[in-house]
Amino acid sequence: MRFIKFTIKLHPINFHIFSNKRNLISNVINLGIKFIEFSIYLSIKFIEFSIYLSIKIILNSINLIIQIFNIRF
Repeated sequence: MRFIKFTIKLHPINFHIFSNKRNLISNVINLGIKFIEFSIYLSIKFIEFSIYLSIKIILNSINLIIQIFNIRF
């Protein structure tokens, strides 16, 4: 039997798929599951980054307000 090796490198997921005719369907299902895991990972990282940016913007706004009050008084 001829085996085809696919190497897919997605940060942080590295996985290898060895496929023949019998387990091709399970490999496609596993690839779909890995893709769903990777998209969930990316969405969590995007949410973390947006929360980080929101907190940074709020802190910079508070700092700017404090500087304005220090200039006026």
